[in-house]
Amino acid sequence: MIKTPSYHKFNLFLFIGVLVYSSSISQNPIAYYTFNSNALDKSGNNNNGIVHGSVTAIPDRFGNPCSAYFFDGNTGYISVSSSYTLESPEYALTICAWYKLSAKTSNQYWLTTVCKGESNTESIENPQYRLQVQQNKDEVINSCSLYYPSPSSTISLNTKFTICDNDFLNHLFEPETWHFYCMTYNGYEVSTYMDGKKVFSYSFSQLLVKNNSPLYIGVDEPGNKEYFSGALDDIRIYNSCLSESKITDLYNEKPITISQNEFELPIQEDINLICSSNSCEAKAFFQINTPKSVCGSVILIQKEGLPSGSSFPIGKNRIRFEASSSSGYKETLTFYVNVIDKTPPQIDKPADTIIYITYGEKEVEYNYSYPSSTDNCRLKWSGLKRGIPSAGKFSLGENILLFGAEDWNGNSAEVSCKIEVRELPQKNIPNPIIDTINKTQLTTDSSHSIDFNNSFNNTDSNVVYKDTLSVLKYKPNNIIFLIDASSSMKEDNKFGLLKKSIQTIITKLRSIDRITIITYADTMSQILINEPVVNKEKLIGIVGKIIANGSTEAEGALIRTYEIVDNNYLTDGNNDIYMATDGVFSLNKKIKKIITKSANNKEKKVTLNILAFGKSAASLMELKDISDIGKGQYLNISTEEEAIELILTQIKINSKK
Repeated sequence: MIKTPSYHKFNLFLFIGVLVYSSSISQNPIAYYTFNSNALDKSGNNNNGIVHGSVTAIPDRFGNPCSAYFFDGNTGYISVSSSYTLESPEYALTICAWYKLSAKTSNQYWLTTVCKGESNTESIENPQYRLQVQQNKDEVINSCSLYYPSPSSTISLNTKFTICDNDFLNHLFEPETWHFYCMTYNGYEVSTYMDGKKVFSYSFSQLLVKNNSPLYIGVDEPGNKEYFSGALDDIRIYNSCLSESKITDLYNEKPITISQNEFELPIQEDINLICSSNSCEAKAFFQINTPKSVCGSVILIQKEGLPSGSSFPIGKNRIRFEASSSSGYKETLTFYVNVIDKTPPQIDKPADTIIYITYGEKEVEYNYSYPSSTDNCRLKWSGLKRGIPSAGKFSLGENILLFGAEDWNGNSAEVSCKIEVRELPQKNIPNPIIDTINKTQLTTDSSHSIDFNNSFNNTDSNVVYKDTLSVLKYKPNNIIFLIDASSSMKEDNKFGLLKKSIQTIITKLRSIDRITIITYADTMSQILINEPVVNKEKLIGIVGKIIANGSTEAEGALIRTYEIVDNNYLTDGNNDIYMATDGVFSLNKKIKKIITKSANNKEKKVTLNILAFGKSAASLMELKDISDIGKGQYLNISTEEEAIELILTQIKINSKK
């Protein structure tokens, strides 16, 4: 009879013990830690843990708040008192955990998950079992390579089983990413799995010797104390060896969504305010309370918008708060402070006027000033909406003038006045020999004083005007001058040069041509609207009275100019806009669309020409782009003679039959 060696007997007895033991246990864990805001054991065996040091609740791999624990790598760990179930693994063991290692500057990482043992002296029963894996990519002398530098990795089940994994470079740890790791022992072999796939196995056949030491999570004390740095979740401990398919099933578990949020921000409705009649803004007050977290502290920071108590401008002002917990969970609260302007512009009401004229006359020329307009915010335009313009001829009877103003927020106002022309009785007719002033002026208490002297007469009495545009060769012209009347145009006599140029152009136009003059600065003024070039002296005088003062507001003036051109479009004629300016401005989408549409309209084509008086290269390029959009010409003006020649040449080109 052959005598069986003693170690063979032990292995045989261990194998038989494993078979008997395996038949008496289930595949249920003896401890299961989900770390859903606590360290309670979900297996039903009451192996509940106590948190020590810096252990923080964070979102798990599915994004559920407070559903995993982060260990700081220095002080944080969890202890669990020993119990019958925790001591039960002798012949078989499985430990599984989800982990996310913190990134390090070194190439060495420790996956220290669980360890049942507390003495720093390693022995056969200390620890009873553990799951600890070390990987180091640095080439150094180590326990796995005693004679030459090499990368190394060790896998430890207990003191008797700490084995080198020489293939670890093919399954390296990946920091800052969730992964699944399992270790199994079936009484004769230790195997490890990463993300459901076996990556290591090694023969081992010894009992796991019981001890009554606590179970530690996140720290390994026997030998050198190593703390885990990173996140752990769903730690399961079995006193059986799970099959590879079961481990794969655990890895592929479907996401579990936890209904509760870590915290909830309060609801904040939009704040709607109306600014006062003397302001273009409104104060808004709001208070957002810092929410309480179910598993940590919360910091609330305003990330966007003016603070509470500020004066908010007209429009939609976005306010955004961000709350973040110590676990990294964040929520954003967004609302708006809407400030509305409902105050219409204020227009000085002009008084009604009565004008008495000599018996037998039918009309009188009357020069008046447009009423001034103000607004709590910004005026878009103001001027005459309906009626006879200043220096126009008023007929006998009542003549109604309607003035309007509109701000940039859509509020508008209108005022009107009455200009009544009355005929004196025949007996009051003055001496007909006197023809220098053959008009008589009388006013009522509520009327304006009227100056009948022709203040628009050209001072040069020797000027002879004649048409230079042949009626046979050139179509009628509808010429619109849009003039920048801002303060900067007064510099270097640019405005004087422009006015003289326009006055000379008027002398060249014909009675079949029409002229419109619009100025813009702080507000827009309509000087002449679709006026026939008949009384050239009057038109020249009107141009001479234009002054420049204020800042530049070109957008509203352009929109209004195109409205006027559209209302007074000259069919079968030439319709040209000449915009004179020394400044640069940006066109918004709305204005660009208007200019482009008019320039490309075959039935009602309107070109936009630029008379540039500036010196800045950047400004001139911007103005050149505007003339390109309007399919007009870009004319850089430096002298009066040059301006007259360029404008007149362009008019001839566009109106040629």
